[in-house]
Amino acid sequence: MKLYQSLNFTIEGAVATLVLNRPETGNRLNQLVLSELKDAILSVNDDDSIKILLIKAAGEHFCQGLDPDFVQQIRHYTFDQQVADSAFLSDIFLTLYRSTKVVIAQVEGHATGLGAALVAVCDMVWATPETLMTFHEVKYGMIPAIAINFLLRKIGETRTKEILLSGEPISSQQAVDYNIINEVIPAEKIAAYVNQKITKMAIENSGASMQLIKKMIADIQEFPLNKAIDFSARMNAYSRTTEDGKKGLMELGNG
Repeated sequence: MKLYQSLNFTIEGAVATLVLNRPETGNRLNQLVLSELKDAILSVNDDDSIKILLIKAAGEHFCQGLDPDFVQQIRHYTFDQQVADSAFLSDIFLTLYRSTKVVIAQVEGHATGLGAALVAVCDMVWATPETLMTFHEVKYGMIPAIAINFLLRKIGETRTKEILLSGEPISSQQAVDYNIINEVIPAEKIAAYVNQKITKMAIENSGASMQLIKKMIADIQEFPLNKAIDFSARMNAYSRTTEDGKKGLMELGNG
């Protein structure tokens, strides 16, 4: 099991848990955190025994965006350096979105800027009533360029414009109403609730099936209808040839 400076990373059965562990900074992101985050995601993707990746945070807040010291570095980047840094960030979020595992976030406290984008890219999200999500880039002369891609897919154009153009915080209940997160759970119950959910999925669900469902949802949105239907038929056929699929067909065939 890998050891990181800014993350706690554990594997228990079919569940990998990644904890942002810079509570004294509000779990703000810097180059080290981002590099370790990408490495952890890739290592999870490479482990066939893992079905689910749970992301949560130590301390009061989930992730309050970029670390001020890192921001000071970015200020002095050349344009080419800015492009390289932006491409690095984009690759992390795309890797997470395209992860072969079900990515679940347990969100407590504030999720700001890239922290909010991290929430938006996850497959399922449970948060506490105290959680606030803020895409505040518009107030600082920047744009939430990475988040736009995933918010458009998750919640559509109208809500994406409302959230990103206003830059105002949204409550966890608003985030549920906007389909960014799944459900609001009281702080004293969220850990047990999320654990129950992921344990049930890890035990009862086929990892291969969840992986194929994720791939289809990600890919099919880019296809014309005819191509999407053909793709669906081929994926359906392929699922029946996997080891899990063969076992499932045998079980169904036996009534």
